[in-house]
Amino acid sequence: MSSLQEFKLYPFAAGSVTETISISGSIARQSGALHAAFEVQGGLEWVNWLGTSRSTGRCQELWRHTCFELFFAIPGDPAYWEVNLSPNGCWNIYRFTGYRTGMREEAEVDPPVCHVAADGALFSLGCAIDCQALVDDSADLELAVSSVIQDTRGSISYWAIDHLGPEPDFHNRASFSMVLSGVHK
Repeated sequence: MSSLQEFKLYPFAAGSVTETISISGSIARQSGALHAAFEVQGGLEWVNWLGTSRSTGRCQELWRHTCFELFFAIPGDPAYWEVNLSPNGCWNIYRFTGYRTGMREEAEVDPPVCHVAADGALFSLGCAIDCQALVDDSADLELAVSSVIQDTRGSISYWAIDHLGPEPDFHNRASFSMVLSGVHK
């Protein structure tokens, strides 16, 4: 049994790249895993896809360049996780004990299994994220989906389902507006 929700991301502020692309996708939950799919359509030539990293695997500060993000938490628990997925193959998962506090790399997970494809005006990134050691399958999850897009001139735009403050803040628990029900075996 799985649950699936589709999303559309909106830029925090207008900018050159925000006029040329759109970002949408879906998030699904299956036993022990979250499945995230992002699609960027439009003027892909204006996006810096690779950042500055020449490595793949677990990397730091992916949010400084083009990066797709997923935040999830158990309702009522102040702790949450942040998943960063870069188009160049870099990734990281962080655990927070509360709002922007207690940040540490989550060691209890395997690397996400990701597939990237680009064809004309469509870029897609799909990842299976192991969360078996983090949350029980029966627990509901609150989620937020976001993206940081760097254009070829170095400007950054921040994308989310909702922007609920005067500054982009993907950690704001009020923006964890998607709910995926627990998986029942």
